[in-house]
Amino acid sequence: MWRLAIYLFCSTVLSCLLAGMSYAQSAATATILGRGVDPQDALLPDAKVTAINTVTGVRRSGNTTSSGDYAIPNLSPGTYDIKVEASGFAVGKAMRIKLNVGDIGRT
Repeated sequence: MWRLAIYLFCSTVLSCLLAGMSYAQSAATATILGRGVDPQDALLPDAKVTAINTVTGVRRSGNTTSSGDYAIPNLSPGTYDIKVEASGFAVGKAMRIKLNVGDIGRT
């Protein structure tokens, strides 16, 4: 009986530790959200969006949705330049977006 109680206690503690570690790993990043629009505020569906870390040069890309929205998750903390590119339009830019751990930057 004591062995079962000790086993259950150890299993519970281990499960809690693993859950905490996985949360810590996912929480060490940041996200950039935005909406691609042209100069007249018309939506830009399926535009290419690139987040560039200004220190490391690491790039993460995605596309806007049919409503022009985009999200680039799991970014390391740092400062980013954002480019939005759509056929027939000049490149849109948002410069020097600073992200800390857990931030949701909006452009």
